[in-house]
Amino acid sequence: MASLNRTTLVAELTSQLRQAILRGRYPLNSRLPTVRRLAAEYHVSTSVVSQAIRALSREGLVASRQGSGTTVLTKPSPMRMLVWTPRQEGRSYAMSGGISFVRFCLTRGVTRTAEELGVSVEPISSVAAPPLAQESLPSASDNLPGVILFEAHGQEGVIEMLSRHSIPFVVAHTCRTDLPYRCVITDTAGSFCLGVAELSRLGHRRIALVTPRPETDTGGFFSARLDGYRRALTKAGIAPDDRLVLLVDDPPDEPMIGKIRDLLTLPDPPTAFACGEDYIALSVLDALTKLGARVPGDYSVIGYDDIVEAAESVPPLTTVHNPLEASAREAVRMLHRIMTGEKDVPRAVMLTGDLVRRSSCAPPPQ
Repeated sequence: MASLNRTTLVAELTSQLRQAILRGRYPLNSRLPTVRRLAAEYHVSTSVVSQAIRALSREGLVASRQGSGTTVLTKPSPMRMLVWTPRQEGRSYAMSGGISFVRFCLTRGVTRTAEELGVSVEPISSVAAPPLAQESLPSASDNLPGVILFEAHGQEGVIEMLSRHSIPFVVAHTCRTDLPYRCVITDTAGSFCLGVAELSRLGHRRIALVTPRPETDTGGFFSARLDGYRRALTKAGIAPDDRLVLLVDDPPDEPMIGKIRDLLTLPDPPTAFACGEDYIALSVLDALTKLGARVPGDYSVIGYDDIVEAAESVPPLTTVHNPLEASAREAVRMLHRIMTGEKDVPRAVMLTGDLVRRSSCAPPPQ
């Protein structure tokens, strides 16, 4: 197999054969090539091909008979996954149409991957706000194959019910590493470290943190940003200074300019700002501009999330890409592997963000 990006050869081959069937390469009611021919075509062992065919058989896409080969069956109804998305408040997450940035990225990841896998996805009905009411989920008698939860906090009752009824589920978005069930973890602290490390690499020693108050986020993501900030400073040999930590409401309850002015009037002011969200970073850029400062000439600013507006700001914002869509994609793949009977699905997969260099960061002025 020329290129592998799945956790196992079997999963990769199963996916490729599934797509070939659903897209008509192997017509319905026809026979698949022999195991040996498939092994040669996809550059895998005959054992891998046999396991992939068994997985396709469990999905109802093919049927194998001794001496007769493998027949492509009439296209079955696609697998179903139910997706629950919690309501999120806060102007910092707002997008046009009232769709949150987090929900938008997670939903896009789910729908795109489900389409690739030939899986039907649908939202759970009658869900207006967390916690998700247990009666809004179908019972086990409804033949529900799987559920994607966009977060775990506050859903302990729902998770207990899913477990009790042996309904497979995966949590798509968390930064906790101690969850006892399958989930996709974002290494938020490690990801935020990347941005602070970039500022220290450029020579900044006075780096301010501007981030939402940890208590405003029940999922622990803002606390993880604070941990990542302190970890990066320690690694760079920079002594933390609590005067440089600016915790703001989410959404901010007042214009940023006054708080940024206060930081700049410290005896030893910051030369750079690491921001817990891109929307906060854009507010910091605006405040610095109104104060007559140049970015990156006088100060550097870095964000976190990689929203669309980050690339369109003046100057374009250096940021850390939050792997939200990748998390959702991985959650769908994990759930699909469970639904098709794989036994070696990991309990957790951890993803880290990527630094996106643009034009808002430079070495400090001499």
